[in-house]
Amino acid sequence: LTPLWQKVADEAAQALSSLLGVEMEAEPLWLSTTDSLGFVNDHPDPGLLIALRAVGDDGYHARMSAADTLWLTTLLLKAWDAAEGGGGDLSILDGLLLRGAINAVLTPIGQAFGADIECIEDEEPLFEWPLAPPDPVRALLVARFVFRTDGEQKITLDVSLPTSHPAFARADNEETDPSAALLETMSVLPVEVFAILDQWTTSPSAVKALQPGETLSLKGASLDNLSLAVSNRGRPAILAHGEHGRSGGRQALRVTAVEGGIAS
Repeated sequence: LTPLWQKVADEAAQALSSLLGVEMEAEPLWLSTTDSLGFVNDHPDPGLLIALRAVGDDGYHARMSAADTLWLTTLLLKAWDAAEGGGGDLSILDGLLLRGAINAVLTPIGQAFGADIECIEDEEPLFEWPLAPPDPVRALLVARFVFRTDGEQKITLDVSLPTSHPAFARADNEETDPSAALLETMSVLPVEVFAILDQWTTSPSAVKALQPGETLSLKGASLDNLSLAVSNRGRPAILAHGEHGRSGGRQALRVTAVEGGIAS
C-alpha cells in the first residue's frame, strides 16, 4: 500500500487511542474499487451504517459489523463514563459518540488529501437490514481500516468515497504531483479483468428466455482475436487483444496488441 494511505491509518489509530483511552494499532489498510450496489451486496449482514458527506456530495457511508459496533460502543461508554464521572446524559449517546469515533478516522483522510469527509449530523445512524439498493448506482473507492488493541480485539471500518474525491494529492505538500500520486494509489487497487470471446446486443426478453441446453451462435468469435477488458462503469473497456493458447497445461491468452490508451 502507498505510504500516505498507511500514514492515514496510523494517524486514525492514534486519534482513536486518545478518544477511547485504549491503545489502538492500525493493520495494513486495504483499498478496493466497487459501486454502491456492490457495497450493499458486500455487506449482507446487520451492522451500523453512518451517512457521510464528501466533496460536497452525499450518499456515502462508513460501515461496521454489529459485533464491532457493540464493542466500540462499550469502549466509548467506558471512556465517556470516566470523563463525565457517571453523571452525563445518556440520551445524547445514540449516534453522537459513534460519530465522534468515525470522525476520528475521517479527519486524517481529509488532512492528508485536502478534502474533508464528515458524518452528516442530521441523519441518524442506520441499523436496518438488509440495505436498500442505491439509486442511482455510483462508482466508489472503499478504504477498509482494521484497528486492534493489545488484546488482539479488532474493529473493522469500511469507508466509501466517491471517485471524484481528490484522495490522490497531499494538501500539505505543494510539490506533490497529483497525477503521479493518482497513479501510485490506483496501482494498488485490485482490477477485475475479462477475456472476451465475443459480445453482442440483444433484448431483455431474449436474455430472460435463456434455458439450459440452448445453443448460442457466436458470429464474431475467433480464437485468434480475443479481447482483454476491464469494467468501466458497467461497460467493458478494451485494453488489449490476443490469441488463445495454453500455458502450463492451462488455458491461456497471448497478447498480440495493446490499445493505445492503456497507459492512461
